[in-house]
Amino acid sequence: MWTGSRLSDSRWLMSAVGTMVAVDFKNVTYRGCTYRAWPDRGPTGHRSAKSEIAMLTDPRVLFGQRLAQVRKAKNWSQERLALESGIARSYLGGVERGQRNIALLNICRLADTLGLSAASLMELPNK
Repeated sequence: MWTGSRLSDSRWLMSAVGTMVAVDFKNVTYRGCTYRAWPDRGPTGHRSAKSEIAMLTDPRVLFGQRLAQVRKAKNWSQERLALESGIARSYLGGVERGQRNIALLNICRLADTLGLSAASLMELPNK
């Protein structure tokens, strides 16, 4: 059942299992359950100032930026770093985007692969 505001605001998609899925720009309805498309965004679809500030101070985001900076300074791709360190490329992408809470063991493994100490890899910018 579609729970959106107007049917004209939505699009109907066929899911992989053949079930109709109603989609609008804010919600997805699947099998009678409605999910927010972007839970970190406000009603206009944009991130709030509060979530933008949180992203700038989130240590996962800052570590990911530092990791990407060091990797790019060595002219390495995510794939090469993944192969050299034994960590999955998709996991590294999530770490660099600040979506993963990386374990200390993996920080040490990445630092060793990049030829740095773990402490220097964890030097976050002061903002």
